[in-house]
This record gives sequence, C-alpha cells and structure tokens, in this order.
Amino acid sequence: MSRRADRVPFAITSNGSIFVNVAVFDGKTDLESLLAVARKQAGAVFIGVALTAVEASFVGDELGHACRDAAARLAGRRSRRRVSRRNGVS
Repeated sequence: MSRRADRVPFAITSNGSIFVNVAVFDGKTDLESLLAVARKQAGAVFIGVALTAVEASFVGDELGHACRDAAARLAGRRSRRRVSRRNGVS
C-alpha cells in the first residue's frame, strides 16, 4: 500500500456525498499528516483506495447492470399503473 495520498480534489460517493481531498489544503501527502488535518475539519472523513483498471471496469459493469435493472423495474411499475388507470382501477 502506498503511503502517499493522491491529490485529486474531490470524491463523489454513491450516496451523493461530495468530499474534498484534505491534501489540497496545505499540500501534505503523507498519510499521518493528512489524517491529522482531516480530524481538525468539520464533517465526515472518507478514506478510500483507488481501484485498478480491472476493478474499475468490473464496478462499471456492475453499476450499469444495477442501473438497467432499476430502470426496468421503474418502467414496469409505471406501465402497470398506466394500464390500471385505463381499466378504471386506481
């Protein structure tokens, strides 16, 4: 594991939270210093590890499947509602 942090400015989580990278605050990149800076800040701390290209591809594929599944379920519900309304059922 690397003992240096990446300097990407933001991370966006799957729950919609956006985190700013504490490494952009004062340029420190060693993990111990970054943790000390993070602990002084307000809000939650997110510690992550970058995925490999293979892992990122896998996650992208899985997220794509999940999104298509969610869209299909939503479309099915809306279709059933529309048919029910046409048949006089609420």
